[in-house]
Amino acid sequence: MNLSIVDITPLPMYLCPSVERPPNIKEFNYKSIVIENDGKYYYWSRGVSISLTKNEYEQVRLNPKLYCSSTSFNLHQQVNQVLGESNHG
Repeated sequence: MNLSIVDITPLPMYLCPSVERPPNIKEFNYKSIVIENDGKYYYWSRGVSISLTKNEYEQVRLNPKLYCSSTSFNLHQQVNQVLGESNHG
């Protein structure tokens, strides 16, 4: 089993200023865990576990920044859906 803690944060404004991203506020800055166990992949955040593909697992580990269409942003929205929260950003 492999665990990685990732710091989920919005993409900084100085990087690609024209790319849409959520605001740099508390709800968009948090830690998540990505897990690989016997060839299966998972994302855990805010008490929610989501199955991942190998590609999603690798993408969120390499790029935990939140911006429109990023793997991290898509997972953030999935967690919100499970929790019944509105999707911001």
